[in-house]
Amino acid sequence: MEKADLVILHQLPSLTQPVSTLMNQIKDKPIFFILGAQSNLNQFSNHQNLLKVNSNGQLREVTAVLNPSFSSFVMADSLKDQLKQYGPLLIPFSNVQFKGNHVDLLFQQTGNPVTNPLLSFSVDAKPKTAVLAGEGIWKWRLQSFNTYGNTASIDQLLSKSVQYLLADVDKRKFRVYTAQKTFNENERVILNAELYNDAYELINSPDVPLTISNNKKQVFSFLFSRINKSYTLDAGFLPVGEYVYQATTNIGSQSYTAEGRILITENQLELQETKANHHLLSQLSKESGAEMFSPDQLNQLFNAINKSEMVKTISYADSSYVELINKKALFFLIIAFLSIEWFLRKRSGDL
Repeated sequence: MEKADLVILHQLPSLTQPVSTLMNQIKDKPIFFILGAQSNLNQFSNHQNLLKVNSNGQLREVTAVLNPSFSSFVMADSLKDQLKQYGPLLIPFSNVQFKGNHVDLLFQQTGNPVTNPLLSFSVDAKPKTAVLAGEGIWKWRLQSFNTYGNTASIDQLLSKSVQYLLADVDKRKFRVYTAQKTFNENERVILNAELYNDAYELINSPDVPLTISNNKKQVFSFLFSRINKSYTLDAGFLPVGEYVYQATTNIGSQSYTAEGRILITENQLELQETKANHHLLSQLSKESGAEMFSPDQLNQLFNAINKSEMVKTISYADSSYVELINKKALFFLIIAFLSIEWFLRKRSGDL
């Protein structure tokens, strides 16, 4: 465990597996706890300094709601709507008491008001701790792919949570960042910026211009828009290539600069779906008045072909007429034969 940068404990400590030795080994590392039906909640409460939970021995189903006030990192706007489509998680406790400063990324949706935490992070404590209070998040990824054809939002939720746990406290007063470092050419490039005053209060009164340049020495200029207390910029679609961005701003006489890199890759459609989508093929068949058969339905296929009125024997004939005079070689050959016949007949006295 010495080489581990982060430890994720899924339903550990558990009712059947004591982890005192393990917890001593990882006490100086960031830990991401995921609670569930097998979690030993008493041991869990004793092994971390973020929160204490009380259980009535029953599991509850709760859905997730994004905390609009969360600002420790930025999530994609699509996550808010997609969370409504994800199935519920199972919560193994009835109420929670926080031991220290914390921020909540997700709340439990069981009614109004929505206040009970679902995904929480410690603040200021080192090492950092995160707690996902329910089990079943693996289903969200399947549901995301089934509904939206990708898992980008749930992957971003987990990856940014891990990055937050691993990151030291960022004391920079001016920050510019993207949700990802690599974009497909058909994805809009969205950048976000944050500016803090000396009291580390978030402000957005100064203008923030930004330039994006590529290796062809093309330069694109933009100006960030203000949103809430921070900034956002939609740079639109960029051609394939590697880009460097630079943003500048001022607070009084103090200037600040933030830089970064992004990569735009070619959109390879053939790699987005490498397996046949049988559901889609079946829908296309129905819409076109056809039928779809699997390999084990060959007899049904033959019967359908035999019964179909659309399947008929069709024959084609093609004829054309060519003037003999246009076939000069054949024409002169016939003339030659006729001349020979005339000569022979004349010689024999038939003419």
